[in-house]
Amino acid sequence: MTIADSTASEPVVLTGDVTSGERAAEDFLSLSGYVEQFRSRLGYEPYPGTLNVELDATSRKRWDRTVDGDGGTIRIDPWSDGDREFGGASCYRAAIVSSRSEKTAYSTCHLIVPDRTTHGPGTIELVAPDRLRDRLELADGTTVTVNVR
Repeated sequence: MTIADSTASEPVVLTGDVTSGERAAEDFLSLSGYVEQFRSRLGYEPYPGTLNVELDATSRKRWDRTVDGDGGTIRIDPWSDGDREFGGASCYRAAIVSSRSEKTAYSTCHLIVPDRTTHGPGTIELVAPDRLRDRLELADGTTVTVNVR
């Protein structure tokens, strides 16, 4: 996937509301096949869980238009533990800002697009070394801005 409308100096800006997920990412993000790739490719071991953001209509259209092709992303490869196959994911560098305060920002995170997901197309997921809900004091319904680079 490529961020088609973006350059390093012009992030794609997405806005939406924090929403609860199904908690499935907790298990997946702790698996060694993923953890090793996250460490080497993202530079950190993510907190075992994602922050889910339901995009507003404008951001959803912007994201749908923006993602294109096969390059310009950090790829997490599919893998197997011998008994089960696990899907890959595409990751994009991102920063998140809470609507509560411009000073409430976090820049060491990635928007992750799993090859397999139960989320609808309007929901994005973020991974980070810290639990973003705690770090940014987020609750369901809090509006956030995600700058994807």
